[in-house]
Amino acid sequence: MTEYINGTKLEPIFNFYTIIIKSSKTINDNFINELEKLIKKVKTTNKGIWLSLPELLYKKIDIKLLLLLQKEFTFYYNDIMNNNLIFIATKLKTYPPAPNTNIGTHLMITTKDNSILTTIENDGKNNTKISLPGGHIDLSDNGIEKALIREFGEEITKNININKNQLKLLTIRHIPMFPRLGNIYKNQDIWFLYKLELSKNDINKIIKKFKINNEVKSLKLVNIDILSENVNWLTKDIIKAIKEKNNINIHNSKKAYGNNQGF
Repeated sequence: MTEYINGTKLEPIFNFYTIIIKSSKTINDNFINELEKLIKKVKTTNKGIWLSLPELLYKKIDIKLLLLLQKEFTFYYNDIMNNNLIFIATKLKTYPPAPNTNIGTHLMITTKDNSILTTIENDGKNNTKISLPGGHIDLSDNGIEKALIREFGEEITKNININKNQLKLLTIRHIPMFPRLGNIYKNQDIWFLYKLELSKNDINKIIKKFKINNEVKSLKLVNIDILSENVNWLTKDIIKAIKEKNNINIHNSKKAYGNNQGF
């Protein structure tokens, strides 16, 4: 049966009715009533509802819709790039894809003596911070390694050919559920930390040709101890694995609460 919301025809994608709210003008009693009816229908079928709306709008919407979202929608995450909230109502265990579903990746470029290429960035408080190149994965990336290469190209340089077969996965950093939106909902991140070894000469060429961008002010080679002092999620077990060149599976970040990225 064809479904409509406020006169807009809904086509199920991956068995989900996708509803995107861009303006508060679409939120009225008629919309809420139709949404309630649709929720009751999907509860008796193998379908679901995938609803997206801006985070700022969520904080201002009518109390009826707010209560409906909290009561009826069973799964939630944040589309970080677009600052949208994603609500999902379904009995299905497989959810539809969306960009930046809280999966990120970092790249640690090292030399044989464990010097590490780091980014010097503005921390938003007119200070600088040391970090590693990386970012969240886009829907179009088609894999974590490709996302890593894209992020490195955007932040550092596209003039280096990174063979993804040479990337070594050091650790998976799992950030526990942490509060968002006044503790109403909780978020979760998973970050993959990869390592690539280059000669010091090649790294110095990257530093020399680097051009300042919106995120990164400069590049710098530092030793592992300086990096660990400045990047608090690089805890002792990760540092040990880097130094000993051993793999570790999952690192649970303990300092992840109170922010979106877990640093």
